[in-house]
Amino acid sequence: MFTSNQPHSPWTRGNQKAYDPEKIKLNPNMLDTKLTRKNMANYFAEITYLDSLVGVCMDMVDRSGQKENTIIMLVTEQGNSFPFSKWTLYDQGLHSGMIVKWPGKVKPGSRNQQCWNMQILPQL
Repeated sequence: MFTSNQPHSPWTRGNQKAYDPEKIKLNPNMLDTKLTRKNMANYFAEITYLDSLVGVCMDMVDRSGQKENTIIMLVTEQGNSFPFSKWTLYDQGLHSGMIVKWPGKVKPGSRNQQCWNMQILPQL
């Protein structure tokens, strides 16, 4: 089991220059300011950092020889902490992410229509 608090404000992990704030598409309910864009870029950088940590864990599973005998689940908590998101009843506050890799049980690339925002990992 691996746990992480990324992405979590103050969003200081990851490559802060990886995302150009001017090119980020904001949701329509977000206030479009330089600060919002900078914070969103840092938020995305921290998600990318978390992705790299998940990659390290998956490499460990590969090296263990148990890749085909391991269920991998990545589950998020509530939405991000931007306005109208976390702690609200708006979509950005209600939806949580879940990604599952279960060899022989869950078809890679499949989606479960009963779960919002559920995407099965492509073959890794």
